[in-house]
Formats: sequence, C-alpha cells, structure tokens
Amino acid sequence: MPLGAILGLTSIVLAVRHAARHWRRYRQHVRRRGTVVERTGSLEYRAPIVHFVDDQGRERRFTSAYSGRGAVPVGSAVVVLYPPGRPEQAEILDMGRQTTIVWVCLVFGLGLVGAAVAYYFFPGVLYIPEG
Repeated sequence: MPLGAILGLTSIVLAVRHAARHWRRYRQHVRRRGTVVERTGSLEYRAPIVHFVDDQGRERRFTSAYSGRGAVPVGSAVVVLYPPGRPEQAEILDMGRQTTIVWVCLVFGLGLVGAAVAYYFFPGVLYIPEG
C-alpha cells in the first residue's frame, strides 16, 4: 500500500503543477479573438486552422494542435493565446480539456492516498488477500 500512497501523492503533485502552469499561462499570455476558417487533415482527425490579428495588428493563421471529431467547427469564434511578442506560438485556449486533466489526476490521487490511509489506520476495513 505504500506504493499506492506514493502514486497518489505523485498524481496530486502533477495535477497541482499542471493547474499552476496553465493558470500562469492564461494570466501572462496575450489573448486575442480568432475564428476557425477551415480544418485540415484526415476525416478522423481534422485540426482547425485559426485566423486572428496579433497585438501588432498583423493578420495571422495557424493550425491548432487540438484535433479530432469534437474539435471546434469552422466559423466558430475561439480565444487565442500566445506568449508576449511570439504570435507564431499561438494556440487555442481550451480550459475544458485542461480542467478535466487536473480533476482526473486529483481524484485518482486522492483515491489512492485515501485507500493507503485506510489500509494503514484501519487494517480490517480493506481486505487484501495475501499472495
């Protein structure tokens, strides 16, 4: 069960780091409105091509890394993030996907830590057969 506690704590730490990194990115990066103008790739995994105007007033296009059947449809307005002065590194803001990753890691980690604590403090609660 110590391995479960270690894995659980690692999962929690990774979730917190992931959330902090994306929160910092959200706060420090330049935000612009963009529009999905077309999609490229195979029928299965079509990546959106986004048009936006950067903070210098130049029109830009990029192909987003987010693809798949549920990707943003053509004509949709999206929020574009990029580091200050680096619009070539633009990406679509997708807080839903980031939030899901954080919650899954937190729930998984808390479940493992909770099981380890229950096993240690209440040995009769969890029955784990011996080899």
